[in-house]
Amino acid sequence: MVESQGKIDCVTGFSLKKILLIAVVLFPLISCGSAQEEASWINSSDGQLRRMGEAILVDVIESSGLEILEQIQVDYRTPEEMSDYVRFKLEQDLPKSKESHVAESYRLLGLFPEDLNLRQTLSSLYEEQVIGFYNPDDKTLYLQEEVPIGNLESLLAHEMVHALQDQHFDLNALTDGALNNDQSAAVMAAIEGHATLAMLDLMSKNNRSAGLDIEDVLEFGKSIVNGFESAEIEGGLLGTVPLVLRETMIFPYIEGARFVQVMRDKDGIKSVPFEAKLPKSTQQVMHFDGSDIEEMIVPRSIEITPSDNWIKLYENTLGELEVSLFLEELTGRKSSAEGWRGDRFVLLEGIEDNRTLVWVSVWDTVEDRNEFSETVESHIELLGEEVRISSMSIDGFAGLSINIGPEADVEVILETN
Repeated sequence: MVESQGKIDCVTGFSLKKILLIAVVLFPLISCGSAQEEASWINSSDGQLRRMGEAILVDVIESSGLEILEQIQVDYRTPEEMSDYVRFKLEQDLPKSKESHVAESYRLLGLFPEDLNLRQTLSSLYEEQVIGFYNPDDKTLYLQEEVPIGNLESLLAHEMVHALQDQHFDLNALTDGALNNDQSAAVMAAIEGHATLAMLDLMSKNNRSAGLDIEDVLEFGKSIVNGFESAEIEGGLLGTVPLVLRETMIFPYIEGARFVQVMRDKDGIKSVPFEAKLPKSTQQVMHFDGSDIEEMIVPRSIEITPSDNWIKLYENTLGELEVSLFLEELTGRKSSAEGWRGDRFVLLEGIEDNRTLVWVSVWDTVEDRNEFSETVESHIELLGEEVRISSMSIDGFAGLSINIGPEADVEVILETN
């Protein structure tokens, strides 16, 4: 949710997406033991961990569709070391000034409660959930030393796929901080969906099933949702965080796995969601039907320029995923942002130190725009006392401007894609 930082990401846009390539173990992998590989490909100070990596390496290569190019380093870390690293990455990727502006923007949009401490919530959430990650900075795969043995191989397989991804496509470059929230969430869906699907494929093979299909992937998605509900019942933080944080966190795993499975149903097991097949928006991930990515609609980029009385504090793009979650927060029911074609919001500060947020979106048709506008207007009281909604035409597209707070004079243009 905030831009694109790391990997646990998906905090929704937050840009917490580059925070590191974190994997949540979703269910156990039955011991492989079928692969025979030279020890030189896996290096670890722990002999048992090295042997486990060697045992599953051939299967990981086959399921991921990626050959190994260089040695993979695997090490254990204590829970305390994991927590220290999460806090370090949060400080690095989400400095306090940015955290403040992100939190204020999402509060104004009704996506965060007034009393949310974003840094504390993210830090606690990651410390609770992170038990393994691949760090592209030092090319090392880290596992928490207290991971139950029944989950260890599935976690190791998932993270080994990330290591192979990095060897072929450079994960730091893929998750570049210049991406907006929507682009970042799409990239993370490719990265996590690919690793998750490879893990599921290994499970399928070891269970001697006929093979993985889309129904298996959808069932897997349901198990994650059930896991969130169980976490809430059992008092874990996972099921209690704001909707936009929770949904953007699981999006890369559920929708990403579906995206890659649909791609492989069409192009084969060796197909990987990178380079020309890398999705450019959550819209492309959510509506992917096996078509060539390059032939799918690319969202329009919007530039918002305020008058001299205002300065930009923060700006980003929600994308179809987060716009759908915005509607769900307003209406209290599952919603879609059908017809969405692009959006941009800016948090502005005026000469009197007053703050306002301007959010502009464009839609495929006037009917799509009007349906969205009417939904917002019918729940406008949830966005505060000062809300202005204006329909407009932007370079031939049906546009909508929502100004939350004092009225700001802005210029809106569509950038050339």
